[in-house]
Amino acid sequence: MTIGPTSGITVYALTLGTQYPPFPDDVPRHPLFVVDYTLVKAGDEQELNKLWEAATRLGFW
Repeated sequence: MTIGPTSGITVYALTLGTQYPPFPDDVPRHPLFVVDYTLVKAGDEQELNKLWEAATRLGFW
């Protein structure tokens, strides 16, 4: 999953007539994973892997 300038929030804001300047290239960014905990609880392998990646690679605990 890629979150970027065409994510729902930006598109929604633009449809309301609000425009934001582009995000600066010299500011560090960090990816965020959206984890569906209902799928985790159900044992969905792909969602479990996504949670594991967020926890081990990104340090999200």
